[in-house]
Amino acid sequence: MTRSSLLLSALLCAPLLPVAALAAPENVREVTLNDGRVLYGEVVTTEPSGVRLRVPQGDIIVPFHQLQNMQSAMPERYDSQRPWEFVVVGPETEREWVERALRTIPQTFVSGDQGKPSALSTSLRKTAQSCAPSDLQCAMEAVRRDDSWQWIVTVEPGQGGTATLRARATTDGGGGVLKVDDISDPTVLLSGLDRLLNLRAVPDRNKAISTIAPHAPATAPKERKPRRSTSGAGASSGALAAFVPVPGYTALKDGDMKGFGMAMAVTLPVTAAWVGVTGGQSQSAPEHIAMSAGGFYLTTVVVNQIFGVSSSGPTVGLSTTPSGQGAQVGFSMPLK
Repeated sequence: MTRSSLLLSALLCAPLLPVAALAAPENVREVTLNDGRVLYGEVVTTEPSGVRLRVPQGDIIVPFHQLQNMQSAMPERYDSQRPWEFVVVGPETEREWVERALRTIPQTFVSGDQGKPSALSTSLRKTAQSCAPSDLQCAMEAVRRDDSWQWIVTVEPGQGGTATLRARATTDGGGGVLKVDDISDPTVLLSGLDRLLNLRAVPDRNKAISTIAPHAPATAPKERKPRRSTSGAGASSGALAAFVPVPGYTALKDGDMKGFGMAMAVTLPVTAAWVGVTGGQSQSAPEHIAMSAGGFYLTTVVVNQIFGVSSSGPTVGLSTTPSGQGAQVGFSMPLK
């Protein structure tokens, strides 16, 4: 019987072994893949598509056709194996989304992260990132080395927030191509990357979603103040405010600076005209002062009433009384 047949027979028998025994640290396996990668993990079970291997990053499915050899290993090898290094290629915005998502996978880092043991120089990384996102092979060739391997992930944006993700190890193994519906949705992006890398049961996925969620805007949109109610208690308050001898007080009270300005623009010239008209009608200086003050207050109250219920500008008219013995102010306001 060939070595491949023996390996396959052993794998098919794995589910019959006690689960606790398979999960024990002393049962760490050294798994060599056809592309040259060596992984240290615990065999969880076998599935129709391959072996489910627990590694520090989560559970991965290793297809049967990628298995070259599997043997026992010292438990220490599990924790001491090198973290996965990722080089992400694509437009800056989309690349940053993917990089943040990849950092949430345990025992991984993005090439160039400060303090991480990268095997790549800055120039090699930038050469890879200058490749077109659709040309995965270009990026792989740019950073390929004999003494280490990395993951290359490219992100090619599409219409309406969609993106095409490609992944491959520099040993020319693993990965694939996947389209995600919304690159900015953490749930969609994380799920897509997990499928792309053949990962299952990645720890702390719910926490990771909140970690890479979009930041809230620095300042919230300013809320528009609701219009002052003209019924009930609001109407009573507005009616009393109209008698305050300040032109446009009702508009100012509601934060309507436009209405306040219009009220001032109406009241002041009308008052000035009133003073001029009443000057010829009054019999003495005190009477003239009283008539002027009364006209100002009357104009203010009427204008406040008007601007308290409508933002439409009034039309103001000044004339003498029909008898010619006094002055009168007329207001008109368009009705909605």
